[in-house]
Amino acid sequence: MNHYDFIGVLWIVLSIGLFYVTFWMLSTGILESELYSVMGQLATFENQYFLLFFFTTAYILIEYGVKILDAEINNGIQEFKHNQKVELQQEIKVARENRGRKVTVYKRKYLILNLFNELFFL
Repeated sequence: MNHYDFIGVLWIVLSIGLFYVTFWMLSTGILESELYSVMGQLATFENQYFLLFFFTTAYILIEYGVKILDAEINNGIQEFKHNQKVELQQEIKVARENRGRKVTVYKRKYLILNLFNELFFL
């Protein structure tokens, strides 16, 4: 669950590629913008390629971290629900045991009263 498949990496590459295509369209004058001929100048800077690598890596690490965080939160929720279920089952078991004891006490009490009534009042 916490791994990248081909489709995930493809979406990341396509989203970054879409940024560069849009930037190219704004830079070449296809779309009217103040960024005319800026992409050609920026493509000659070496730090642009470092920034591309840096932001792509950061994007992947953040998304991977969010997936791990989501999995941990889901595990915590499942563990909490399981613990609640176990506690409820234990409470039911204790209540049933207590109810059984009360019934036996009442049966004995009435048995003693019946014997007492038979001995002294009949």
